[in-house]
Amino acid sequence: MIKMLTISILMLTVVALSNASAHPATERYIPIGKSPGISGVKSYVGKIRSVHDTESGFAMTVENATTEVRIDETTMIYVDTGSRSSNRIGTEEDCEVGRTVEVYLHDSGVAYWVKIEASR
Repeated sequence: MIKMLTISILMLTVVALSNASAHPATERYIPIGKSPGISGVKSYVGKIRSVHDTESGFAMTVENATTEVRIDETTMIYVDTGSRSSNRIGTEEDCEVGRTVEVYLHDSGVAYWVKIEASR
C-alpha cells in the first residue's frame, strides 16, 4: 500500500513539473494576445513608443498610458510572423517604434518574455 502511494505521489509530481515547464517551451508558437491564462490577464499588449539607447528596454503605449519595459539576459524575445510562418526567436534589434508588442513582466518589472509583431 505504501509503495503504491509513493509511486502515485511521484507520478503526480512528475506530471505537475512537466506541465509547469511546458508553457515557456511552447510560448514562441503562440500569437500575440493568444497565450492561455496570460494574455489579457498578466500581460500587456500595445505599441512600442520608444526604444532606450542607454539601457535594455523600451516604452510602450497601453490604453493611452505609457509602460516601461526592461529587458535582461533572461528575457525571451519572440517575433510573431502571423500566418506566414511559425514565430522565430528575436533580439533587442527587433524592438522598433510602432510595432505591436505583448509583454509578460516579472514582479521586478523585467520582462519574462516579449512578443513583437514582425515588420511588414
